[in-house]
Amino acid sequence: MSDNKLKTWAGRGASIAQLGASLGAEVVDVVERMHGSISRSPMPLGKLEDDSARGISGFVYRCVKGGFEAGHIGLRKLAEQWQDADDNDPRWLQVRAATNGVCGDALLARGNPLAQPMVFVNEAPAPELDSEEPETLLLFIHGLCMSELGWFDGVHKAAATSMAGRLNARVAYLRYNSGLHISENGESLARLLEDYATNDQRIVIVGHSMGGLLARSASFYAEQHGYDWLSKLSHVVALGTPHNGAPAERLGNMANTVLMASPYTHPLSRLGNIRSAGIRDLRFSNLQHSDWQAIEDPDHYQDLRTPVPLNTNTEYLFVAGTRSELMTDNPLDAKHDMLVTVESAWALGDNPDFVLQGDNINRVALAATDHLRLLWSCEVYDEINAWLDDLSVLGGSGP
Repeated sequence: MSDNKLKTWAGRGASIAQLGASLGAEVVDVVERMHGSISRSPMPLGKLEDDSARGISGFVYRCVKGGFEAGHIGLRKLAEQWQDADDNDPRWLQVRAATNGVCGDALLARGNPLAQPMVFVNEAPAPELDSEEPETLLLFIHGLCMSELGWFDGVHKAAATSMAGRLNARVAYLRYNSGLHISENGESLARLLEDYATNDQRIVIVGHSMGGLLARSASFYAEQHGYDWLSKLSHVVALGTPHNGAPAERLGNMANTVLMASPYTHPLSRLGNIRSAGIRDLRFSNLQHSDWQAIEDPDHYQDLRTPVPLNTNTEYLFVAGTRSELMTDNPLDAKHDMLVTVESAWALGDNPDFVLQGDNINRVALAATDHLRLLWSCEVYDEINAWLDDLSVLGGSGP
């Protein structure tokens, strides 16, 4: 094995071991607090002011946690020294993407090289430099716990090539740490696009799941900062995007709150709290910093967001998947796509403040299409192409 290969594997091993040391300290803390709670024999419901273990037991737990923390510091230095430069190894990229989705905010905070920076990848130039079509950027944005590799199943490659040819667009894919707050990634994307799309006259974004939220958050921060690229954003496609939250995160948050009701199970809620800021944001789909900053209870059940309107100069296509084999008369009654309801993917709901309406929105629901199938389904790209045709995109039209 070559020296470079050895260094690569050593860096990866150190990064994973660093993460393991961090998790180990958390697990020991949970065990200590359960021990401390049981030893005090509290009432079944309520909260203990101090659930730490006492005496010799407490000393032993502190020593073990200290060992994990010391190991974490040493492993971080090794991981930084042997940091893996091969970001494009598909197997490693999938591991890194999933880990970022689950705890990417903690990885960044603890200086773990596993934390994924935001970059544009798999860039391809426009097919015809002398085309009459305006210079266009076609950007694909993946969702939670994924990377650009998630797009490359099924018909996506052929469909993306066809779309690029019709639009005469250069193509790029966004890779990012999906465990960070959506608003943090949105503001970073807004800043990057201001430099990246300088020469483009038109921008078309296709976002899957959280990727659609990133496009909306980036548009919001582009307007806040007065960035020029927002005026070029002509089309946004949101595939299975939970505009008004995902029920899975709300259920997970509810389960975690139940654990907190008893001093005997309260320590276990710390394990649930390991889930990333990106996952927590999907409870109601926070798009602004104010949606989560200064919120006293991170496990709140109320929708505390500030509404974010759509860009008036942009056309939107909201595509919802459903596991129903046949479409019902009312698509809102169809089964969800395993993660996102049709109602949320269509930006509808009971709260009128967060219902998105307008002549620049088109909504489609696809039967027998689960959340991941939205990435590579023939039906999805047929709908996108039909939508572009209806809008008479070809021929140089734009905002």
